[in-house]
Amino acid sequence: MRKAFVLVVVAAACEGPPGPAGGTGSAGSDGETGGEGSQGPKGPIGPSGTSPWVVGGGVDITIESLAVSATGATVQFTLADGAGRPLDHSGTLTEGAVAVDFVLAQLAVQPDGSPAQYSSYTPSPESSGTFTTIDVALGRYTYAFAASITGFDATRTQTVLAVATRASAIDRAELSVRPDAGAVATRQLVTDQTCNSCHGALTAHAGRYTSTEQCVLCHQPQGGHDFKVMVHELHASGFPQSLARCETCHAGAQGTRWMAAATEPCLSCHTTTVFATPVPSGKRLHGGGAQPANINCAVCHPTSGGLAGVSDSHYTLALDPDAPQLAIAIQSVTNTAPGAQPLVTFRITDHGAPRNLTLAPLTSIRATLAGPNNDFATYVQATIANNTLVAVDAADGVFQFTIPVSAAVPANATGSYSVGIEAYWSPTCGNATCEAGENSHSCAADCGPPGTPVTASVPRFAVLSPTFAFAVTGAVQARRTIVDATKCNGCHNDLSFHGGGRKNPNYCVFCHNPTNANDERISRFEGSTVVAESVDFRVMIHKIHMGDRLTQPYALGGNPTPTAQNPAGTMVSFNDLHYPRSAAECTACHTTTNFTLPLPASYLPSTLVELTCSEPLGDDADQLCGPSYWNVTNTFQLQPQTAACTSCHDATYVATHALLNTATTGAEACATCHGPGKSQDVMVVHGLP
Repeated sequence: MRKAFVLVVVAAACEGPPGPAGGTGSAGSDGETGGEGSQGPKGPIGPSGTSPWVVGGGVDITIESLAVSATGATVQFTLADGAGRPLDHSGTLTEGAVAVDFVLAQLAVQPDGSPAQYSSYTPSPESSGTFTTIDVALGRYTYAFAASITGFDATRTQTVLAVATRASAIDRAELSVRPDAGAVATRQLVTDQTCNSCHGALTAHAGRYTSTEQCVLCHQPQGGHDFKVMVHELHASGFPQSLARCETCHAGAQGTRWMAAATEPCLSCHTTTVFATPVPSGKRLHGGGAQPANINCAVCHPTSGGLAGVSDSHYTLALDPDAPQLAIAIQSVTNTAPGAQPLVTFRITDHGAPRNLTLAPLTSIRATLAGPNNDFATYVQATIANNTLVAVDAADGVFQFTIPVSAAVPANATGSYSVGIEAYWSPTCGNATCEAGENSHSCAADCGPPGTPVTASVPRFAVLSPTFAFAVTGAVQARRTIVDATKCNGCHNDLSFHGGGRKNPNYCVFCHNPTNANDERISRFEGSTVVAESVDFRVMIHKIHMGDRLTQPYALGGNPTPTAQNPAGTMVSFNDLHYPRSAAECTACHTTTNFTLPLPASYLPSTLVELTCSEPLGDDADQLCGPSYWNVTNTFQLQPQTAACTSCHDATYVATHALLNTATTGAEACATCHGPGKSQDVMVVHGLP
């Protein structure tokens, strides 16, 4: 027992200090993979995803709301394809991204409370703001403008314009609001309808804008391209009617505002007038002398009356609403056999009321006979003296005249012919001075107080020349009606030529027929050879309206004709003329689709002539070619289809193509490719359904 105890004590007394820690041992081998655990419980259903969807072409944008304040503006809108299917703005989920630009403007107010002009918050259309997607599946988005809302007035109308572009498709939307919830104002000095009567479909900036309501949002005084100034200046160089006829365009709710004189809009038409001296070359000082920049124009130029009322100054001559409005209707034509002198019965009215020519004779009456009606080849004209008129019912304006023998029906005539009447009345103006009681439309534009000189030409108040078909042999066959004067006047308002006495295009074709060339009026220099263009109506009118789109020079001689003093005559080039709508829009003038191929076989070819002067240059004191030296040396005929088509498509390769497809007999093969249902059908090429 004692020994064991001693051993224990000794052992305890001999233990040394702790040794250093041992190093980490190596990792053991992986254990076996455990078995697959049991499936957990099913989670909740997640939100539906959005997948790409199929859409068609086109684009449609709709503005749903507009919020504007001094701190910013936001517009909410939707996008869809042409069939109304929603579009993804980015083009990720639907084919084709949609670019959207915005314009935001505030409408000012006139002192009388009527709409004034816009001022734009956006200097130009913007898309640099923030687009936010509300619901891509519905095509609904918002756009926050980047532009500062400077000059904001909650009591003013705020208007936003959105333009969406997808591939080649464009759509526009516009919305106006009043932040204070007041009534929205609408500015409308002109209308799209009046513009489109000439333009067809008004477009600007590559087709992005199609309405003047869109244009005025950017084109306002602050932008430097004020619409009223810009458009006046553009039209001043090529407007197809009198610039004084302001109501041609100004037909909106505030359409009469043109009568309120103001310097900028007035000078944009009266471009030669200046208000300060010295007067620049080509300009003239204002009739009232030099004026200060802040002149109140209305002192002399009120709406009406005063020294020179605006409406009074514009409503002169034929523009005066009280000016004569003469109309003639041919009632019958008898005695029409070959070689006979037809008896023509007609009725004349003024403002719809009968005019008794016994008491109020016309200044001029002329009758024209043309035929045959299948395609005019000849015409004769005769002046009808007032003393040869026979009253049938003078009080009702019914009279007769007999065509003089000089214009009788040709002895060899067959088929049907037509007669037309051109007539006008011009007032006498007091033997070169204005007499008491004479006003602007019965005397002259600048007729001052009694006894002062007449300073403007006397107007002609002409009828819309009526035409009447009659049979020479067989049954009556009327001449085809290709164009309508009403359509012409959609742009020209009152189409008239040759001194204003000829107005009806269906009368113009009497003289402007396929056999007529411009040989009587073309330049006549010694030693020259020239080609006189055809003045066949279908050729001449197409070329005139093609104007700056022609590839070849085009000029016609007018009045005065060449003289010894001016052998060049009065040549007029049409290569600078700009037609304001698509040249392919044939129905703008044509009454029907009567321009399709093939044309009837009865149509005649159009004639051009080459004239050569055999008188040597410097043969006498002048440069005019004498009549005996001036001879036709060649005649060219363009077959009807070629004449019509190449008058617009005038490139030399087109003429060569037409020539190669015309037989020596004159038969044309145009309809082989350009006829109905063919590969280059005229109807299809011209974009018609």
